[in-house]
Amino acid sequence: MSFRRVSVNDEEDDGCYVIRMDISEPLDTIKDILFDQVDGISDYGFTLQDSEKLDGKSNLLHYCVEGEGLVQVNVEIKNDAKGRRIDITDVLKPEDDDDDENVQSTDEQQVTDQQANLHYSGEQSTNQLQLWQFLLELLVDYKCRDMICWFGKNGEFLLKEPERVAQLWGARRQKPNMTYESLSRLLRYYYAGDMITKVPGKKFVYKFTFDLEFLLGYSTEELNELVVDAETRSQVQGGTVNESSPRSISPKGSDST
Repeated sequence: MSFRRVSVNDEEDDGCYVIRMDISEPLDTIKDILFDQVDGISDYGFTLQDSEKLDGKSNLLHYCVEGEGLVQVNVEIKNDAKGRRIDITDVLKPEDDDDDENVQSTDEQQVTDQQANLHYSGEQSTNQLQLWQFLLELLVDYKCRDMICWFGKNGEFLLKEPERVAQLWGARRQKPNMTYESLSRLLRYYYAGDMITKVPGKKFVYKFTFDLEFLLGYSTEELNELVVDAETRSQVQGGTVNESSPRSISPKGSDST
């Protein structure tokens, strides 16, 4: 299991990133991590200290880089006469970062046991609310469809306005400087578990990997239909909906009063 993160190195020029990944993972993992930060990243090659060309399907161990487990990989995105490439400038033991939010990967059964009675209505304690729960709150709120919406039939969702979503999360967590870069870093902590993953090749599209219908009693399609219906009724009724609005969706069969 690996926990991945990416951040811009503010002390360097633009295009420098700090990646945390397992040293045994293929180098192409770096492209997945940087997908939202670098346009056209899938076409980039890899170099080591701007000299040796590397195969994206191989890992750092293949090139005799010493280390084990989680490592910090410093990279620089370059596009010049030598071509477009991700240059690995250094591989280090990662520094401890106490400022990162403690996001733990949780398997589906744990999610079900702990959250079966959760009402996604924005009323949960700020200290207890987890990021995946917050995203569900927005997804079942018809008033948030302009910034986040369902995007498929199997738990996929699209951040239409990622910076606004990040700002709302920052407000809930009392972190006013929250940006999408920070939010996407937090989302990556979920990748190694059974909660959320990034949909390859689709910018700002993520996916809940646990069984939403088992947790809430609604499939992705049903949730989307409820939210769209509430939005439609709101427009017809002049911006208000009655108490059956899915802004407070509870698991089927639970007492929502």
